[in-house]
Amino acid sequence: MKTYSSEPPAAHPYVLLIGPEDDQRAALRSILIEAGYRLLICSRLCDAADLIQFAPVVISEYSLPDGSWLDVLQAARRLWTAPAVIVTARAAGGDLRAEVLALEGYEVLTLPARAGDVLWAVQNAHRRHPVRRESGKHRTCHESEFNLLVAGVDR
Repeated sequence: MKTYSSEPPAAHPYVLLIGPEDDQRAALRSILIEAGYRLLICSRLCDAADLIQFAPVVISEYSLPDGSWLDVLQAARRLWTAPAVIVTARAAGGDLRAEVLALEGYEVLTLPARAGDVLWAVQNAHRRHPVRRESGKHRTCHESEFNLLVAGVDR
């Protein structure tokens, strides 16, 4: 049985949610906001590209208007501290889960997802140790730059 805490980890409150606006994204958004997470929400990969570095957990829809979960995972893997990437799909079978895990993704959620499954995946992703890369991009930014980036996302 999967269990989850009612409190999000204070050190990592952000979750980046990438995917087209629909009932499933609205449900995920509701679950995460109700649990106390702060969300960065983007409909397209190009809007999320600069934000991936700020969220320790990224939830990406399988198919995006301008790419796919593979593009999200590749962008995350280029970072020194890669965020955990959770992939959502309406028909997520064992083959997709195996592929995501083999490529160092964190988890796959089948939509519609139950609140307990979503919170279990996000909380455990927050708790895990960051993946350190031997090479890759590491970038820090000032709070004002972060606020400018966040101002452009769908809320």
